[in-house]
Amino acid sequence: MPFLFVRFVVRFLAAISLLAVGPAAATPPRKGAPQDIPLARAFTPSEQYTHAGADWITAAGGLTDDRYSTLNKITSSNVGDLELAWHTKLGFTPAAAEAAEGNAVVYKGVMYLVTGMGRVYALDAATGAIMWKFVPPPLPDRSNSDSLLAANRGPALGEGKVYVGLLDGSVYALDQRTGAVVWRHTYGPGGAAKEYFSTAPTVYYNGMVIQALSGGDWGRRGSALALDAKTGKQLWRWYPIPSPGERGSDTWPRGEWKKGGGGIWISPSIDPSLGLIYLVTGNPVPLNGRGPGQNLRERKKDDANTYQTSEDD
Repeated sequence: MPFLFVRFVVRFLAAISLLAVGPAAATPPRKGAPQDIPLARAFTPSEQYTHAGADWITAAGGLTDDRYSTLNKITSSNVGDLELAWHTKLGFTPAAAEAAEGNAVVYKGVMYLVTGMGRVYALDAATGAIMWKFVPPPLPDRSNSDSLLAANRGPALGEGKVYVGLLDGSVYALDQRTGAVVWRHTYGPGGAAKEYFSTAPTVYYNGMVIQALSGGDWGRRGSALALDAKTGKQLWRWYPIPSPGERGSDTWPRGEWKKGGGGIWISPSIDPSLGLIYLVTGNPVPLNGRGPGQNLRERKKDDANTYQTSEDD
């Protein structure tokens, strides 16, 4: 069933609020000029592996994907004193099924966030003032909107760019100071009733942009790919379901590798010391009544072991 997962379908997505302890400080708003936005550097794996503090440079809070913050100003004793610091209208009407499921990233006082339909905003984190916004092109096909999950779980940041995977089958790199498109990599036809789209958070890691593909509940073939952060050139692509001739392909019914699901929509974890990325895949399609067969994931000889759970494992 496409709607087994919890979805926060919103009418409040067109606005964002920030809470603060006590009265909000009177901080002058940024003017929004390009020179007012500090550029993110090429973050090292050790920087990203450290738990977040004043900056939140990955959607998951760090490569460990545990969303832990070292900040300690808000405690159990004063959380009841939180007050509204600012409220910003983003200036659009949400689509009927648009979901708010993404984490923002924050660097040097600027917040970067993505809406369910892929609008990207840079906000002054102290005041909520919009510094720039990016509006993606219309989707190529909206004829079957029930088969498109209008969600985005967060952007990535690094090397002076904001990276985001969208519903049109593309990954975009945006100029961090202006929101202009630096490069766009298209990995397949996107939009409703098409094969590929992304709802998973984008990850910057060691000069790469890692993006997973979603849509397994509708029979899309899941995958994850890595792109060169500077150019958008594809470095590798991995499919959970093996194609004919790959290890494990004989454990799947004939032809099912094309539409067997295995979408990826959760943020990956990365262990820099081992050089491993941990990806959580979704269910096969159909989920129930699959009949005999192990449906093993493809695994190269030097990859980590995989573990799966479904009815016929």
